[in-house]
Amino acid sequence: MRRLAPECYESFFTHGYAVVEDLVPAEKQDAIAEEITELIDSATQKFYDEGRITDRQEAEPFETRLTRLLEDHPELQSEYLRAIEGKGGGGFTGRAIFDILTEPALLDAMEDLVGSELVASSVYRIRPKVPGLNRGVVPWHQDSGYIAPHCDGSVIVTCWIPLVDATVENGCLCVLPDVHKSGIVRHHTGGNAGYLVIKDNDLPPGSVLPVPVKRGGVLLMTNMTPHCS
Repeated sequence: MRRLAPECYESFFTHGYAVVEDLVPAEKQDAIAEEITELIDSATQKFYDEGRITDRQEAEPFETRLTRLLEDHPELQSEYLRAIEGKGGGGFTGRAIFDILTEPALLDAMEDLVGSELVASSVYRIRPKVPGLNRGVVPWHQDSGYIAPHCDGSVIVTCWIPLVDATVENGCLCVLPDVHKSGIVRHHTGGNAGYLVIKDNDLPPGSVLPVPVKRGGVLLMTNMTPHCS
């Protein structure tokens, strides 16, 4: 029996993306937020002890605390990101990330799309999205732009999981639907913050679509679906 509703399954293969609501249990998202909070607490205490900050913004909730800290001290941006993301953005190795990667409902959804033999890629990322954060702006790309060419014939699913409601106003992802069957597009180095980028004149024609996702939901994309944040 499929986990995905027929319309989500059809949207993924027809349009290159699908939003699945209520796929990740709230307690597993809370656990991720708690682990990130512990990392922010540790870094903040260190900066406070060193006399580099005077307000630890302890009254702020998870959703806004990092924003307030970086508003006060934008010079600490890279140090906070290093504390949260680890090396290369994939160094976040808390138990909570494992529990989400192995969430049964998520695995069931993946089985619907790619079959029963699953590999959870080690290329996972925690990406803080803070107003004014340069590295938070990821330019147009396909995930296959980062993957060896011999993988292009396989369906590799990207699962984008927001820890807060991702809206048009606060910066949800945008996708370019209906072009994923056209193959890999030329990518260039030198994009914002060192990312690969599909330049405007190489971007396939189509209508850019913002994709809001509520907390607990997941945006699924094929590895050929152009997207940006």
